[in-house]
Amino acid sequence: MNTSSHSAFRSDVEAADAARRSRLSQTATTDIQRDLLRDGIAVARGALRPGQLELLRQFQAITEQVLGGTPDCGGYIDMHARPVPGGLQIAGARLNRVTPNHGQVRLQTKGLSFPMPGFADAASIPLLRDTFGWWHGDSGEITRGTMEWIVPSDLNHNGWHKDTVRPQLKAFILLGDVGPDAAPMYYARGSHLCRTDFEAEVARRLTAHGTSPDPSIPRRGLHYPAIVGGNPGYLSDDEAKNDPTHIDWEPVVLGGTVYEKTVCTGSVGDVIFFDSCGFHSGNRSQGRVRRTIALSSPSNGSELGVALSAAGCAV
Repeated sequence: MNTSSHSAFRSDVEAADAARRSRLSQTATTDIQRDLLRDGIAVARGALRPGQLELLRQFQAITEQVLGGTPDCGGYIDMHARPVPGGLQIAGARLNRVTPNHGQVRLQTKGLSFPMPGFADAASIPLLRDTFGWWHGDSGEITRGTMEWIVPSDLNHNGWHKDTVRPQLKAFILLGDVGPDAAPMYYARGSHLCRTDFEAEVARRLTAHGTSPDPSIPRRGLHYPAIVGGNPGYLSDDEAKNDPTHIDWEPVVLGGTVYEKTVCTGSVGDVIFFDSCGFHSGNRSQGRVRRTIALSSPSNGSELGVALSAAGCAV
């Protein structure tokens, strides 16, 4: 794609995003909201008290017990259970292991036949409802949760990437303390704004090709997309350092652009909000298991999504 095409697509994305950002900036009333607009990420320390997380943490611990211990391989958990008076009757759970092992284990609310214990309580606290409501311009209902474990592995489950073209708010609630040895996420601050030709090029790839794996993008190293192929939102090793050997707080270079980065360490009850159309990256666990739950409310109705769809872009 030549420079003029880069710039044209960048202009289209910036124009489509202007109305949304204008609405959000006019209604932003908290530091969390203002940080999200400026940086694409905001951290609320101690947002949830231990009691507000008790059911979620108990459910995560029970899941591990049913599996026979802390997962030792990446994959997806299938669980069969039914609500009973006063609790939940679990018939069984199975970890569907992935090969090669990338260390990321997921249990998603959308795949459960029962409400995840504690999910509704955590998702309804005012900070979360107000922030999601401000972002989407609605009631702030959070519809999806993904409980995660990041366990030690030889591969990084996720290199640097964008999830989407249009803005999408996610929130990580830390269910355990996350230090440098527990696979903290990286986020490139400001990369959600699509202000460079490189950011526009990655957005164009996603718009043109969707989220199907693209084997034509060159990748090497110890990260999962290098082995199995990732969608066009993932960066090649020529564009980013996708598998760091240790955690640092130094600026990161992506596609030739230097970004300050947020390292998502923290304590139980911290909430990390981020716009997943900005560049972010997983990391390998260096010995400790990361326990989190990711919350989102996927929407096809954002101003940017509507504008790009109207322009014939598959977003």
